[in-house]
Amino acid sequence: MGTKKQAQIITRLAHLITKRSERLSNQNSLSTSVSIKLTQEIKTYCFLIRVFQEN
Repeated sequence: MGTKKQAQIITRLAHLITKRSERLSNQNSLSTSVSIKLTQEIKTYCFLIRVFQEN
């Protein structure tokens, strides 16, 4: 995979992390299950970024 493609994927993942973090910061309107789901998504996206950065 090319460096440019890796950068695009990392940028998209970072954008998703930002969106999930924004929703998570507004926790008073979220249920516990949604908060857990958002937290898990953020962890998954962070892991994927590390994977793409290593390759």
